[in-house]
Amino acid sequence: MGKFNFVFSGSVIPIIPIIAGRNLNSGEGLLIGNFFGIVGNTVKEGESTELHLVGVYIMPKDKTPIEFGSNVYWNDRDGKVTANPEGGRWVCIGAAIQEADATAESVEVRLNGFALSDAPIKNHSDDDRGERNV
Repeated sequence: MGKFNFVFSGSVIPIIPIIAGRNLNSGEGLLIGNFFGIVGNTVKEGESTELHLVGVYIMPKDKTPIEFGSNVYWNDRDGKVTANPEGGRWVCIGAAIQEADATAESVEVRLNGFALSDAPIKNHSDDDRGERNV
């Protein structure tokens, strides 16, 4: 039987922006494969940074109302969240910890550490490779 050794908690993981194929800004949302998180530091492509996978963040939202406790979905194309994932390019990234009406520009979201979707999505690193399921 195999032996399992603890490495680290995994709430923050190291990344190198070459994965994203561009420079990254602190506080921006980033979808890479099955991971969604918030970039820890502003870095140029090729420099290392951290991706924060869990925690509560104030995130920009679209014009749909969001109820407390509802699933929150990310659109990598426009960089906003919604509770109404229509259009096929949304991945579930967490749950709202506050209500936000249609006029609100942001909502507090508790990230769940991964991105879930049955629909094909395109993230920043897929520009030359086409779409894939996440």
